[in-house]
Amino acid sequence: MLAKDIRFIKTSHSFRSVSGYDFYRNPFYWILAGFLFLGWAVFGFLAAGSRQDAFAGVKDLQFRRSHAIARQKLKGAKRLLREEKQEEFYAEISRAVYGYFAGKLGVSSQAVSLTAIENRTGEELGG
Repeated sequence: MLAKDIRFIKTSHSFRSVSGYDFYRNPFYWILAGFLFLGWAVFGFLAAGSRQDAFAGVKDLQFRRSHAIARQKLKGAKRLLREEKQEEFYAEISRAVYGYFAGKLGVSSQAVSLTAIENRTGEELGG
């Protein structure tokens, strides 16, 4: 029973498959490997470029959506005013205004200040 359980380690250096066919000697293998490598390189090149475009797309999306988001927040503020929740009302108005200018200026909401808004609008108006 013990002699049947033990399998001996093969010491031959043959890299042939079980059927005895060397797939790496076939030209089709090398053509396929070349196409796969070329596809990988092209995909990597295109993906690197699209990352930069995606970042620009996020800023552009924030710029375009800032008005709609501010309108939604103002509707929420109107609802809070009807419910007579004054503190929440003013907080929502503040978030709407800061969020709007953050989207238009391309900065975070924490970076928006009155001087930043005046500086940016003064530059755009030629002042």
